[in-house]
Amino acid sequence: YAKKLPELPAGAEGWFAIMTPPTDAEKYCGAVQLLHEKIKASRPFYNYREGQIDKAHLRVHPRTVQMMKVLAEQQPGGIFIIAAQLGLRHRGRSTRRVREIFVQNEYGLGSVAGCSIALTHPERFVRYEELDMDLPGDEFDHPAGDAPVVRAPCLYYFDGWVRFGAKRVGRPDRLYGSASGFVPQ
Repeated sequence: YAKKLPELPAGAEGWFAIMTPPTDAEKYCGAVQLLHEKIKASRPFYNYREGQIDKAHLRVHPRTVQMMKVLAEQQPGGIFIIAAQLGLRHRGRSTRRVREIFVQNEYGLGSVAGCSIALTHPERFVRYEELDMDLPGDEFDHPAGDAPVVRAPCLYYFDGWVRFGAKRVGRPDRLYGSASGFVPQ
């Protein structure tokens, strides 16, 4: 597939290799944990959601599930080559708003995709001044009293460390942009 890439879809900044996200919720969470360990082995990494990367807290957004099925039909195997943008297109918008305005072939990148990119692109997440990445392809339930607060995972750099956390989906932040992928049409 990588030898015959189609034209880069409008809105994408480039092609990225990511681990094929497992479709099973438990295996998906295991893949995120594995990627966290690999990042931690390569540079300073902190997971603010340590012990919460499980199917009770983390799930893939339905739109991303749908687009991953399309990609799986096009690219069998353990690695996807995806067209993506890493946040500039949706800079300063809330994750909720971004999910509402995706173009037809666009979907949010999840934790597996974001962590795969952080692992394979060590030039990302090296300066405080760079754009941090919301991951609207996943939802994260943060326990808060009786009802969970839905958040979206994020990756960012601070004080020499790559950090994984989760932010409220309704809160825009000019320092973050939602990363998204595009299925070639």
